[in-house]
Amino acid sequence: MNENLANNLSITWCNIAALVVVVVLLLVAVFCEAQLPKSEMSLALSNIENPEESGPLHIFKDKNKTTPNKLVFYSVHGSLFNDDPIYNKKSPLWIPVVEIVGINTSLWAYSRYITNEDFARIGPDAWKHNIENGWEWDEDNLNMNFFLHPFVGAAYFNTARTNGYNFYESIPFVVGGSLVWEYFGENTLPSYNDIINTSLSGPLVGEMQYRLSSNILNDQTSGSERFFREVGAALVNPVRSANRLIFGTTERKTDKEIYQKEPINIAASIGARWANEGSNFGTGKGNTTVDVNLDYGYPFEYKFRNPYDYFKLWGNLYFGTGDKILNNVMGYGILYGENYQYKDMEMLIGIFQHYNYWDTSTFELSSLAFGGGAITQLTLGKNKKLLTDFHLGVVPLAAHNTFNGPNNNQLRDYNYGHGLQTELESTLKIGRLNLVFAGYYYWIRTYYQEKEDDYIGILKPRISVNLNEFLSVGFEHLIYYCDRNSDVYPHHNVTRTEQKLYVSYFFKDPWYDR
Repeated sequence: MNENLANNLSITWCNIAALVVVVVLLLVAVFCEAQLPKSEMSLALSNIENPEESGPLHIFKDKNKTTPNKLVFYSVHGSLFNDDPIYNKKSPLWIPVVEIVGINTSLWAYSRYITNEDFARIGPDAWKHNIENGWEWDEDNLNMNFFLHPFVGAAYFNTARTNGYNFYESIPFVVGGSLVWEYFGENTLPSYNDIINTSLSGPLVGEMQYRLSSNILNDQTSGSERFFREVGAALVNPVRSANRLIFGTTERKTDKEIYQKEPINIAASIGARWANEGSNFGTGKGNTTVDVNLDYGYPFEYKFRNPYDYFKLWGNLYFGTGDKILNNVMGYGILYGENYQYKDMEMLIGIFQHYNYWDTSTFELSSLAFGGGAITQLTLGKNKKLLTDFHLGVVPLAAHNTFNGPNNNQLRDYNYGHGLQTELESTLKIGRLNLVFAGYYYWIRTYYQEKEDDYIGILKPRISVNLNEFLSVGFEHLIYYCDRNSDVYPHHNVTRTEQKLYVSYFFKDPWYDR
């Protein structure tokens, strides 16, 4: 199979994965259980008679700091702070190792015997060649390298995470699984971009999968409800579902909650989008757009933070123009943080991990980043709030389309680079009116070939009106700007714009007032 056809297959799988992601997020909205109802939560807390036998103890930070820290089992919304270790025991090391071997073997067998791809024709000679000749930057397209590889890394991650290992303990399994594949799973040289992308983005996607599937699962249920919860969790986290089948926990019945769950808000939108010719308003073709935005966890709860007990994830699909359906996926999660309050402002300040992916008809851009950030909520008065997210990150790996990209031949049409990025989203809520300014700025320096500095700005101001508690209508204007400075090519800049009209429906968690 030639390289162009192989990359076309990656486009197909990328589109399928994008549709699955949207369905999965909607399933999460339907089946998720973030907390007990308020009346039941207070009753559950009062019924703890023997703390030492009821589950693990956790520290809760008193928001007002007027009393000493207390040992409690539940968060303020009535869920466990961590998975109950009695029911989520750590498996021996050999189990996730064997599962990683199984994943790599399955990927190779599919590529070799189903799609008959050239890179899967491996053997001792190919392995010796890979070991002796070092590493390279590969020529795969954007969705293969920056969208599908993180999902493979997530599978490696969940071989450990779903076997009782914590977030940080699961990361070495991602690196190990990726290294084994790079050297022994294909006959092309190991690639720098694959090991970076898989190892760094895999834990991000994997932990999100793990936590969302926890919100769906409920081992206290039975019958049809239990069946549909298991199916929903399997779509979110296939590796976890496989382990539940292997170890028989799909049929386990408990008399209490055993998984950590956090509040979840999901907004699903549908509308029309127009991509202009350059920045000329009204000159572009229209198509249908579908957006899903998810907030996991409450950022202003006073507690000791664990990785990804707060994260955001949003994605965008386009229908009706070209072969690409998946247009944009972005997300970030907290790695470490502290909560503070100053007068009427609540804050979460910490270290965050970011994943940004844009694959549009007008530009391609993807980045992985780590850095500091602040999430704030300022109460301005009755029915008035100012919500702000600000982040500054270091980018170890990024991709941005070349002068001639994006193109339609499905081969690599972007440069690899590193740099810095900053993100700002500020929302002013006044009654039913929401005024939003979202901005992203990237500096990307190419890793090899001709040296180039790209300065990229993306602005997305929007306005929306809440028709009722669950429904809103809105308008968004997107501006993409790129300023290129190259050692080889002349200075170049480009500006492109898009517009979007949409209707949104909110699956609101009663505990989540942001």
